[in-house]
Amino acid sequence: MRLDLEHVAIPEETDATERAWEVVRVAYAEREPSTPRPQRARLLVGIATASVTAALVAVAVSPAGSGLLHSIRQEIGLAHASPALTRLPAPGALLVTSKAGPWLVQPDGSKRLLGQYLQASLSPHGLFVAVTRPHELLAVDPQGNVRWSLARLRRITLPRWAPDGYRIAYLDGASLRIVAGDGTGDRGFADTVAPVAPAWRPSIANEHVLAFSSAAGQLELYSVDDNALYARHRLAVVPLQLLWSSDGARLVALSRHEISVFDHNGRPLGSIQIARRALAAAFAPQSHQLAVILSGTRSDAVAFNVDRPGVPPRELFAGSGHFSALTWSPNGRWLLIAWPTANQWLFVSHDGRATAVADIAAQFQGNQAPAPAGWCC
Repeated sequence: MRLDLEHVAIPEETDATERAWEVVRVAYAEREPSTPRPQRARLLVGIATASVTAALVAVAVSPAGSGLLHSIRQEIGLAHASPALTRLPAPGALLVTSKAGPWLVQPDGSKRLLGQYLQASLSPHGLFVAVTRPHELLAVDPQGNVRWSLARLRRITLPRWAPDGYRIAYLDGASLRIVAGDGTGDRGFADTVAPVAPAWRPSIANEHVLAFSSAAGQLELYSVDDNALYARHRLAVVPLQLLWSSDGARLVALSRHEISVFDHNGRPLGSIQIARRALAAAFAPQSHQLAVILSGTRSDAVAFNVDRPGVPPRELFAGSGHFSALTWSPNGRWLLIAWPTANQWLFVSHDGRATAVADIAAQFQGNQAPAPAGWCC
């Protein structure tokens, strides 16, 4: 119940937060810029501390004060966080991207740096990882051994494995290319595409169906095997993400303020408007529940049922600062949320329990928060 109450939005919380920080900002802006003498410096620090404390006390006695203090506390993350990632709460290998490169984390918490690569995508059965350098696409095994590579003149980005592991789609500059899972048969497929990861439909009747966006924001669905066009729709804007539900029955195009929903053949089913700005999303396995990060004065992870667009989203977790990425465990029981502001990872269970791992950047050899990039098998 404590966690549930902590995540309830307080009326006028946003306005109270903005008023408090405005007091601090103005006080800072009006400070004397010259370098003070030591005794005077101590006096000024005492005055500034007293001023800030007074401002916070004044806010605390206001109707929204408790919400602001909760927000300030949450900036340092979830209390009682584990000091180390000693295990995963669910089976499966977790792919992580960091400043040092991509890592694979096993259920017992052991992890391996795969190499100095930029982006990574885990194969459906976790047997290989597609990784990129600026002009190279490679496939490595879980030990980091290179199995094959290919080079291109333009920048290679956003590799994605087909659900059966026999195809990889990737961007070569602004062109979409497809290569077999063993590195053979590389070919161009589409030109002038948007810098959005292509999305393979989970296998239906052994077809390889791929969704991608043109640079003009046109959603396209193709059968890759015979180059047959399934659907083409103009979107209002270029999407942030394209995502399939695990059963292949729903495709969503996520933009900053809208979730556009399509069926397995790309037929439009409706849309969900989002008042706040969306940053990232992930489908819960074996469901049509879409977890979405919403930004603002605070960040929220909420779940939309894409089959019921009129139903308000369900709150999963909320905290001050910035959530950057999220992914579901393979069994759908845990949602991993990256929280860079707090330098923590959050594991939120399907029944609302939340645990955290602290100092997460240092555990992946960097000073920037690592991001989950897939949790497989």
